[in-house]
Amino acid sequence: MNRGKYDCNRFSLHQLDDGACIWTYNTDPVKTFPKQVIFGKKATLVIGGSNAGIIYVFDKNEGTLKQELQHTDKIASKTYNGTHHGIIFGATFVNDAEPNISIWSRQQKSVTMPTSNYLLGSAFKNFIHGIFQLAVAMALMAYISTVIFHGTTYYIWDLLGVTQRILVKTCGSSA
Repeated sequence: MNRGKYDCNRFSLHQLDDGACIWTYNTDPVKTFPKQVIFGKKATLVIGGSNAGIIYVFDKNEGTLKQELQHTDKIASKTYNGTHHGIIFGATFVNDAEPNISIWSRQQKSVTMPTSNYLLGSAFKNFIHGIFQLAVAMALMAYISTVIFHGTTYYIWDLLGVTQRILVKTCGSSA
C-alpha cells in the first residue's frame, strides 16, 4: 500500500511498510502547508492540490506532469472514476475565502457493452434453461422414487426410501 507525503516544494509517493520513496512530484508551492494527494484513473495518475490554485495531475509511473487544472486560491482535490467518465473535483478549503468548487470531467474510452436486448434475451434464455433442468430433475426423481425394479420384484418407495408395497413377489408368490 502506498501513501502520499508532503515536502515544501513537492509531494512524493512512499511505500507504506518501509517508507521508501517511490517517486517525487514537483509542485513549487508559494507557501508551505499540507496538501491532499490522491490517485485517479484506476491508480495510474497521482493528483494533488496546491496553494497556488492549481491541481497537478501526474503520471504515477513516469512522474511526468500530465496536466495543470486551474482553480482559485488554496484547494483540495478528489477524484471519481466511473464507467463512462473520470472526474476531478477541486474545492477551496480556507474558511475566510469565498467557497469555490471546480469540476473537470473526461469521457472514458468506450467499452463495448452488451445491449439491454441482449441482456434480456440472455436472462430469459437462462431462466427457460433452468426451468427445463428443474422439470427433468423432478420427473427423474418422481420416476426413481416411485417404482424400482429389483430382480423380478417391483417395489414402490416413498421419498424417504421406505418400502410401501411389493407389486410382484418372486418364486410365484402373489402380492
